[in-house]
Amino acid sequence: MTTTERRVDRNHLVRHLRQLLLDTRYLLLGVPLSLLAFAVAVVGISLGAGLVVVVAGVPILGATLSACRSFAGLERKRVEVVLRQSLSAPVYRQAPADASPLRRWASPLADPQCWLDFAYAVVRSVPSLLAFSVALTWWTGAVVGLASPMHLRSLAIQVYSVGDLLTGRESLGNPWLGFAVGAGMLLTLVPVVRTVAWLDASAARVLLRAVPCGA
Repeated sequence: MTTTERRVDRNHLVRHLRQLLLDTRYLLLGVPLSLLAFAVAVVGISLGAGLVVVVAGVPILGATLSACRSFAGLERKRVEVVLRQSLSAPVYRQAPADASPLRRWASPLADPQCWLDFAYAVVRSVPSLLAFSVALTWWTGAVVGLASPMHLRSLAIQVYSVGDLLTGRESLGNPWLGFAVGAGMLLTLVPVVRTVAWLDASAARVLLRAVPCGA
């Protein structure tokens, strides 16, 4: 293998490892952000709807939709590192410059894009939690599995025949079997995390699509 080929292989490996860390960070941060967005959206809309008969309900509803808009803007930036493309920012309706404070608060209520951002905040936690669970399982399996032989010092060393391994006898107590499972999960860690991160970001892309002006 030439020096150029080794350099290409090394750069290829570095790119995959870097993307693995970016995808993992995206999934890790997605869980608390999605849960926070869900809490703000549900509590805000419930409180605002309960007070809608009085003037106080309008500012609460407006503030809730504005918060959902902020969460959506943050997610549009976050998915870029996973999808490797930028999402077009939507055009939100703005209240006239001379509008009253109440009308300014009510402006998001008439904007379909704000309601789409609200829907995103409500359902976002489901794909986020599912994707993170898969990634966490693979990371944990790889780390714990590869560390299994380290327990040999504290365990009574036993010799297993091939038949024992094939029939599954004592498999739970065999650290080398755990090592083999961990090695397999390590080898598939990059494609698995990449896939679930891409699916999660793709779901966000669909939910965060821009509503055409005038819709």
